[in-house]
Amino acid sequence: TENILSGSPQLETLVLEDCYGFSLLDITSKSVKNLVLSGYVVAYDESESDIIRINAPNILSLTIEAELVLWKLLLVNVSSLVKANLNYVFPSPRHHPTMTKEAEQDTLKGFIMNLGHVKELQIGYLCSEVKFVLIFHFG
Repeated sequence: TENILSGSPQLETLVLEDCYGFSLLDITSKSVKNLVLSGYVVAYDESESDIIRINAPNILSLTIEAELVLWKLLLVNVSSLVKANLNYVFPSPRHHPTMTKEAEQDTLKGFIMNLGHVKELQIGYLCSEVKFVLIFHFG
């Protein structure tokens, strides 16, 4: 993606919709301020070890509104982020039998821990079941 972004110095919003086949989103362009993952996001080969890492130190806004068909989505560096909207869902165990509720909870918990510096955090309806379990456990 970096080659695409370097050729688009005015690009402020990057929307990745229905993407698959990558394990790292390395967005270091200073012009990209908004990142949106939308649709059906799949890691490289849909195995249990599939993790997508996001390194985007300059983005101000992150939206994840997707069906995540992967084991984990990790925020490596989003240090400039001020607004995040999480409204994603993992597929049913029928479609991704290795995904557990604990893994879903760990992913949301990881997001929340990595977004402690964010001024505005929205957790949408699709995350509500996991959010309820986290509230119940951590009150």
